[in-house]
Amino acid sequence: MTSGAGNHPYARVFTGVAVASGLAVVSAVIYLCVLALAPEVRPSGIGWLGWFGAPGSWATVLIVVVLFGAAVGSPWLARRSWPVGFSTIVLASTAIAATLLAVSSYWRCHGASMPGIGPLSSSLSLFVGNFENPVVPPTDPTHAWCGQMPVALDIARFVAIATLLTAAIATGFRLFRSQIDRARIRFARRITAVVGLDDDCLSIVAAVAEIRTPGNTLVVITRDANRDCVRTARALGARVLEVNLHETRDLGSLLIWRHLRRLYLLAEDPEVNFDRLREIDSARERHDATHRRGSPAGDRPRVRIPVTVRIDDPWQAEIWRRRYLGGARHRWAPDAIGKYELTAAAIAADLLDRSPIPDTVYICGSSLLTSALCSEFAQLAREFDEKERVRCTQQNRRPADLARWDADIAAMERRIELLAAQRRDQWDGADAIEHDDLKTRLAAERRHREHTPDEIPPASNRHGDRIIIPELCVIAPDATGLVRDHDIRQARIASGHATVDINAIDRDANVDAIADIVDAASGTPALILTEHTPPSGGTRLATRFPDLPIVSATGAGSGAKGHLIGNLTSIPVALTVHEDTPQDTWERAARLLHEVYSIGSPRTPSTMPWAELKQFYRDSNRRAVLNALWMVEDQDLGNSTWNSLESNAVSAIPVDLVGRAPREQAAALGFDEARFLAMVEHEHKDWYDHLEDAGWSYADAPVGESRSEAIERKTIDDETMTNRRMIPWSEVSRGGTNSSGVNELLHSAEQNLTDLLRVLRVLGFRSVPRDSASLTTLQEPGGFEHGGTDEWGRYQRRGEVTARRREDAWTWTTGAGETLTAHPGDWEVTDSSGKARSVAAAVFDQTHEHIGADRYRRVGVFRARRATPGEAVETLEGPVVAIAGDWIVEGADGERWPVPDAHFRASYEPFA
Repeated sequence: MTSGAGNHPYARVFTGVAVASGLAVVSAVIYLCVLALAPEVRPSGIGWLGWFGAPGSWATVLIVVVLFGAAVGSPWLARRSWPVGFSTIVLASTAIAATLLAVSSYWRCHGASMPGIGPLSSSLSLFVGNFENPVVPPTDPTHAWCGQMPVALDIARFVAIATLLTAAIATGFRLFRSQIDRARIRFARRITAVVGLDDDCLSIVAAVAEIRTPGNTLVVITRDANRDCVRTARALGARVLEVNLHETRDLGSLLIWRHLRRLYLLAEDPEVNFDRLREIDSARERHDATHRRGSPAGDRPRVRIPVTVRIDDPWQAEIWRRRYLGGARHRWAPDAIGKYELTAAAIAADLLDRSPIPDTVYICGSSLLTSALCSEFAQLAREFDEKERVRCTQQNRRPADLARWDADIAAMERRIELLAAQRRDQWDGADAIEHDDLKTRLAAERRHREHTPDEIPPASNRHGDRIIIPELCVIAPDATGLVRDHDIRQARIASGHATVDINAIDRDANVDAIADIVDAASGTPALILTEHTPPSGGTRLATRFPDLPIVSATGAGSGAKGHLIGNLTSIPVALTVHEDTPQDTWERAARLLHEVYSIGSPRTPSTMPWAELKQFYRDSNRRAVLNALWMVEDQDLGNSTWNSLESNAVSAIPVDLVGRAPREQAAALGFDEARFLAMVEHEHKDWYDHLEDAGWSYADAPVGESRSEAIERKTIDDETMTNRRMIPWSEVSRGGTNSSGVNELLHSAEQNLTDLLRVLRVLGFRSVPRDSASLTTLQEPGGFEHGGTDEWGRYQRRGEVTARRREDAWTWTTGAGETLTAHPGDWEVTDSSGKARSVAAAVFDQTHEHIGADRYRRVGVFRARRATPGEAVETLEGPVVAIAGDWIVEGADGERWPVPDAHFRASYEPFA
């Protein structure tokens, strides 16, 4: 996760204040202790040193308290939370400081008490509220200092009481933490919920905590609040809600869903996550229904709620994203997250951040990580190709744009010279205002122009190397089939975009075979060893090729990323968010949208790199993405569906799309002019409301400059929170034109929307007009689409399983709770969720392809339809009663079996 992503924009300043204040407090305590031990050393008549530390000086007490408050409060301002264990450190520090100050005060004025023991006893008694006054009339002139109470003792008394009260409050808070969390959750107005936390998911929670906006409460829903992972989540700022997660009804009965803004379902079993989502969706539906009374029938949700479901299998995760996004009544923006996709993202980021960047990457071994790596590099290729096309388009226009800019600056200079040539006593009020305004604008324009290079540099990594997407080569016994399946999938979701070149070598990925391939390679190769390669393979290859970049994907939890031997890096296969990668698809979309917007722009607060961008601008990009998801499917606006898997027609994107006019781009993306302009209007209004809610306002154009001319220059003033484009839509649509006859305000709004639609298309989200989508799709109450019960369709199997042939009869339980008996010789098949079932030997041989060891790929095309609830299905293992939502799948020999809806959607896809 990005360090400091959720920090205050002045985090470094606050950190510096904390360090300086802490050092000042320590220095002040030491100085006051010295004065308490030897009052005669206090200087007099030397400025502030003459009164600082004087007996009875409340100014001294106030200064120490303020410095201590700055030392404690600044870390929170820098991080929006205190570091883990910070409260313990603060309490211990205050207790030590109070003890030192008190002991120093009592050291020479202990009365009849034993030296050493007496001062210490008197000092510790301050923590229980007892106070022994050391001030006594001195009988010995040598003990005159006992006649005045040192200010150190006053501070010690205050700090001791504060420490005691703080410890008592902290103890009470811990005892009643659950009740306090429930109260704070109850009154929260915006909630980000994480359901099903375990140790593997802590990195996700940390990333979510960092992107959380102010006022958004992070809620972790768990069955046991006493686990270490839950305590860590608390330290990250989460509120904890303890619920019996084994009963989904208990989950649906919570009142928090009405304030939900983002949802993460992180159980290891995807089926469990799907069940929980259905229950939460029903709860939201009940809440929305009560608030829609009196509104027009068929009112649809206007805001998509991002929901991220843990699905480790990348094939199933991809289908979940594409299929469940569709539906105008659908309130969710679904995404999936899994350990293989996150690990693939971390490996890709690691290789692209090297110098030099490899031009060929060999992926050794066949596993789910192999598929995830191919998809990740293909996605990166599409993203970098989009950004490169935008860069080249802007670079082609740049000379003319800069020439016009330089001409404008020259015109301002001539106008200033003309005004300056006149006598000031001949100026009228307008001339004076114009002259001063022009000088201010000219200085800003010159500064702006100096920071705008003539050439737009291509994307580069932190070493300054231009980023290239390397070719891939898969080394595995079934490499050809794996690459073929990858190409089919990429063609369906990203036709017309750049793709990564993937070659296949059908060989066993052992050390000797890999070494032979590396010896014959040219250029700058790199190796990725998947988790199914021999554990010692990485070490042996690093020994043979010490300069070769090698990334070894180890088992989950086997260790942290780090260099081992030579250029060998170990990255665990785990749910860990890499510091340079977004934690979900919608964050990735918002980030890519910002990067496209920033290409060729000078460095301003709104165009900073994503890691340094202010929270407001990040939220603005996130808002745009979620708004587009809703607009495209609204019947009155885009009237399309995101469920592109229901349509076999895949239209390629023109190569020159970026350089076309916005309305031509929209037409190529499937939107006619009327619907496109309706979406432009809605997006502008939503953006306007977003800025207004955040406290922004419109800034008047300078004297003599129209609004359409003003937007060509600086439009955003981050300090005054003003924006020249922030005007009502009625003024945008009928705004004036520039010297070229273009309504720049309207053109800018259109361009922003086409950029957003292209970004979503680059990420594989292809909208399909409703009249082109499958007519067999219907709407369930929760918004998920399904086929009719009387219509058969052809579906292709996807995914990998673990299987073994058993020679004995055994039993297993279906999802509906029925017990079936497997015959001797049947195969026991276990899917990625850990659920086992039996498959007859003859059927297994036709529907599974051996990969290696006990791993098999699901293959074949079958007929399937929706089951009628209560329908009896004669399977090879015996009769089974289908339940609501099940699918009936028919094999090549006419055998049939029911498949739960979630499992069917994750394991099958329409066959073209």
